[in-house]
Amino acid sequence: AAHGQSSEMVDGKGEGDGGKGGAPGGEGHPAGPSSHLSAALEAVGATVASADAQGEKTFTLVFTPDVAIRAAQKGVEDADVGDLVRGVDASVSRLWRDELARRDVTLIVSATHAPFTVQAKNLVTLPEDVYACLEYASLAPETTSSGETTGHLSAGRYTFLRCLPGLHSQLEASWHAHTVLRDNFLLLPTNDAAAEGLFGPEQPLVKIRPRLGDYIALAISSATLVTTETASAAAAVDTAAAAATAAAA
Repeated sequence: AAHGQSSEMVDGKGEGDGGKGGAPGGEGHPAGPSSHLSAALEAVGATVASADAQGEKTFTLVFTPDVAIRAAQKGVEDADVGDLVRGVDASVSRLWRDELARRDVTLIVSATHAPFTVQAKNLVTLPEDVYACLEYASLAPETTSSGETTGHLSAGRYTFLRCLPGLHSQLEASWHAHTVLRDNFLLLPTNDAAAEGLFGPEQPLVKIRPRLGDYIALAISSATLVTTETASAAAAVDTAAAAATAAAA
């Protein structure tokens, strides 16, 4: 870093050091921020205070996957997810109130993405004639840390497609022949996506460009592309839930 300036990343990784008591949504509660995040926010306060005392400038970044992990495991409608978000908000508010507000500091809070639950009826699998044109499609099923498939939770909203040589026109024709694909997804050539700035203000690095494939399928509705296995798992979850509800009635 230049003289008089510093840059630091504080990693609030990890999720769920809870179960140690405390108010719901607060530190120590299973639905509250992890101790990793709490420690990271404390480190931010210390870093800013130190830089301020020495007349220096600092840029400090804190990242936490807590919300994304919990939403992927339980779905965004789960009460624990809401408690976690409110707990994170309270922790950041305390950091601002107790450490940052009295200093010449700008605090920016942002989300890397917005998780939400996709219902089983909105899961879409690629038809065989589309698959036949592809070398690769980024349709990996989501799994939990224990290796169990999460069903219809945390499905991706965009899919990278790599076409077999010479089949680009056939892929586009097959794609648009299926109403479910045509009406719910935008099939965009990757070069066009890059030109529109979907990967950022600069063009993707040449060395990573092959990973982006030939097309990106962007969801424009609540429909989401998944593997056949993921769709089947989601249907099984819904069937079991319906059966349990009927048995309890």
